[in-house]
Amino acid sequence: MLFKKVKNDKIKPMVKAVFFDLDDTIVNSLPLHLKANQLAFEKFGYDYNSIQKKVKDIDFMGRRVSDILIIKREASSISENEMPIKKLVEARENIFLELVKKETAMLPGVINLLEKLKEHNTIIAIVSSGTKKYIDTCIDKFNFNKYINFIVSGDQVSKGKPNPECYIKAFQYLNIKYGHFEKSECLVVEDTKNGLIAGHKAGLKTLLVPSKYSVLPKTIKPDYQIKSLEEFDLKIIVTG
Repeated sequence: MLFKKVKNDKIKPMVKAVFFDLDDTIVNSLPLHLKANQLAFEKFGYDYNSIQKKVKDIDFMGRRVSDILIIKREASSISENEMPIKKLVEARENIFLELVKKETAMLPGVINLLEKLKEHNTIIAIVSSGTKKYIDTCIDKFNFNKYINFIVSGDQVSKGKPNPECYIKAFQYLNIKYGHFEKSECLVVEDTKNGLIAGHKAGLKTLLVPSKYSVLPKTIKPDYQIKSLEEFDLKIIVTG
């Protein structure tokens, strides 16, 4: 979808806050998530490939890791006594964070876009299903501190995407911390169906940047769509 054209570059910005998803929107992380899941289940003595076969038709993209692990454990009829979810989540998190530190990469166009948004005094947040530790690890690794105003993590909400709680919380915090904002002045940037549904249910504008892993039904209709963040046209900021 092409962005609207604007003639006057001095028009007051219509989009004043941008809420970015993290996984495969800002950083390339899905292969690391899959690897961490496998190693965590194998640590408890279970064959991960057989577990995957039982959940192959479920769309996990954009969901919280804790929710994903619970679904996979239950689908394999593994009891809490056999595999305590708290220990599974902790083991998986430790494995994943080490992989992130060593192997994750920033996606093209991220820093350039963040710098341009800051030039327009845009409030920038990361709203992710990932844990706070994971988000902080990425912020530290890629020096995002000077761009990101605040974060909302998966462990700060009771329900993960596609539930809109994370984006509702982000919008509420935005208004508490930075003054009055309308929902029409906020843009959600996502790569998954579950993320777009969450943003839409929260009443916010959505921009789809599909990754090579994205599987999106035709019924999902974002307000805007681009192929990569390198294509982000700042005219959306002044036209809304």
